Amino acid sequence: MLGRFNTIGIIDDYSRYIVSCELRMDQEMETVIAELKAAIAKYGEPLEIINDNGLQFVSLQEGCLNGFQKLLNELGIKQIRCRVHTLETNGKIERFWKTLEVECLSWYYFTSLEEVQAKVKEFVNNYNHHRLNKALGWLPPVERYFGERVSDKGFKNFWGLEHLEAVDKELKGGKFTMEDKNFSMVQEVVLTYRQVA
Repeated sequence: MLGRFNTIGIIDDYSRYIVSCELRMDQEMETVIAELKAAIAKYGEPLEIINDNGLQFVSLQEGCLNGFQKLLNELGIKQIRCRVHTLETNGKIERFWKTLEVECLSWYYFTSLEEVQAKVKEFVNNYNHHRLNKALGWLPPVERYFGERVSDKGFKNFWGLEHLEAVDKELKGGKFTMEDKNFSMVQEVVLTYRQVA
């Protein structure tokens, strides 16, 4: 068994663009601060950050600031704390965690943290640039985040189905059954095609 690891994620509230998604063996305040600093160096400072009430984000002593809160103060970033036991306040990142689990992590058997990190990095790239998001009007997050139209067609919009692009040319619709080497189950994929003028 691989063991337990923690995910540290930063999502842009407006676009659902994943700014950072890292897997670490710990979720200590110093680790979270390092990830936030790396995200700021790459994407700039946000106006505010919404976070849960984990000890890495808030001080146990009322009126005192921990290292994370001090950094936000120094940078002039407003901290918004989620209400306790209310996942909806941080719903966008919570939805991403579910999508990551269902569409990526549950499909593979990993033997090392490095394998998990590589697959998550690949998934996040595809999530940001290719995965169509219903809440964004069926656009990938990158289009809303950067405000630019991305030209992308076919199976590239559906992470994990790129291998069906070759089948697309041969089958022209119908059923296709394949066995995935990582699973004993057989997956049935129904391909439906519509001509676009």
